[in-house]
Amino acid sequence: MKKILLIILVLVLAGGLYGYYQYNRKPAGVADQEAIKINAAALVATFIKDEKAAQASYNNKVLEVVGVVAELGENQDHKTTLLMQSDDPLSSVFCTLENKASALPKVGDEIVVKGFYAAFTTDVLLTGCIIK
Repeated sequence: MKKILLIILVLVLAGGLYGYYQYNRKPAGVADQEAIKINAAALVATFIKDEKAAQASYNNKVLEVVGVVAELGENQDHKTTLLMQSDDPLSSVFCTLENKASALPKVGDEIVVKGFYAAFTTDVLLTGCIIK
């Protein structure tokens, strides 16, 4: 009887430790993941041409986007945002940076941004971005 209680106690303890580890695990960072490399203008053009197919291709994916900075800003959470130009004057790539960058690019600079695809409104939205 004591052996059974000891085995149950060990299993409960192991399960509790595993649950604690999973609960406190950090989410996967964008820097550690493989990314689909694409130009900002090509990305926007893909969504304008066929939004449904583009959603299927990029949903829950990490993108590495090359483009020219059109605008810098800050959102309501005080995170830095940037807009990358495209060939369409009404659409662009909107990136929310994960952390405050020590040296932000200037408007007109060509940069590479890596981030999670979030949505397409009139802009392609990327979250959790880092500047490479």
